[in-house]
Amino acid sequence: MTDAPDNTTVSEEVVYVQEETIPGRVICKSRANPEPTYEWLHNNKTVIRGNALIINTSMMRNDTGRYTCAAFNKHGRNTAETFIDVQSITLRACGFCYGHVLGQLITQKKTPF
Repeated sequence: MTDAPDNTTVSEEVVYVQEETIPGRVICKSRANPEPTYEWLHNNKTVIRGNALIINTSMMRNDTGRYTCAAFNKHGRNTAETFIDVQSITLRACGFCYGHVLGQLITQKKTPF
């Protein structure tokens, strides 16, 4: 029996990572016969080939976004996505705290100690 990839899933739908750090790996799985080949894409560019999204460099805010796992064989293609949210390092200035949570700028007045 031969099948195109189906039921493609990722181990993490959302990954939170602090800016200038390396995220954990995300695993992609799919059912297919013959076994599928995998590739991960971000902004329509191949990031890595294989079923594990492994990023070995520090991430920056502009790395935030959807990462798509494409599973394919000669019978077809199927995809699944994970969202990587690179959260900025908190900056402290002018008596306020600035930071990003889920891509949204937040501010909070510092309380004196």
